[in-house]
Amino acid sequence: MTRLIIASAAAFETDESLQVLSKTDLEITRIVTGIGMTQSALISARTMDLVAGRHVVFCGTGGIVGNFSGTGLYSAQEIQLGPMDVRQGHCELLSDFDYSISLRPIELQLNTCNIVCSVGVTVGLEDNVLMRQKFTNKSSSIIETIELYAVARAWLPVVRSFTAIIAVTNATGPNARTDWRNNFRYAATMTASFLADKVQRFDDGEEYNV
Repeated sequence: MTRLIIASAAAFETDESLQVLSKTDLEITRIVTGIGMTQSALISARTMDLVAGRHVVFCGTGGIVGNFSGTGLYSAQEIQLGPMDVRQGHCELLSDFDYSISLRPIELQLNTCNIVCSVGVTVGLEDNVLMRQKFTNKSSSIIETIELYAVARAWLPVVRSFTAIIAVTNATGPNARTDWRNNFRYAATMTASFLADKVQRFDDGEEYNV
C-alpha cells in the first residue's frame, strides 16, 4: 500500500483533508512545513528522507496576479522564485542557483497555474504583463505563494511525484491579507472535498525507496 505524504505550511490547511482521507485505505503521513520561506526550507530539508520515494500532495493557498473572481483550486506546474523586486526588474536572481522548477504532478483535472514565490505577501501593485513574460507556459494563471518554492527544491529530486493543489483566496495587492482571512477556511474545505474524490489516483499499490 502506498504511503501518501500530505503537506502544508500550516496545519489548518490540511486538518479537514486528513479527516476525509482517514476514511480511505491509504496510509498517510502529514508534514507541516511551517509558515514562511525560511521555516519551510528548514523543515523540508530535514524531512527529505521521510518523503523519499513517496507521492506528495502539497496543499496551500495563494494570491492570483490579476483579478480575483472567487476561490478556486489549481494544480501548480512551473514554480519560480520571485520576490517583488525581482518581478519588477529591480533585482536579478542568480540563475544557476535560483532556477525555475517544473513539478511532476499526478493528473487531477484541475486548471493549471504557474507559481511565483515571494518572501512575503505582496501588497503593492505590479505589472502583470511583465510577470507573464517570465514563464514558459504563458497561458496559465500566475499565483503567488510563499513556501512552495523552498519545499519543491528540497523534495522534488527524491519523491515519486509532487502535486501542489493551490486554492486561490485573494489577489496580490492591497486587499490580499483581508481577502485571505475571509476565504482561507473555505479554501481548506474545498481542498478536502476535492481530495476525497481524487485520492485513489495516488494509490499505485507499491512503496518506493531511494
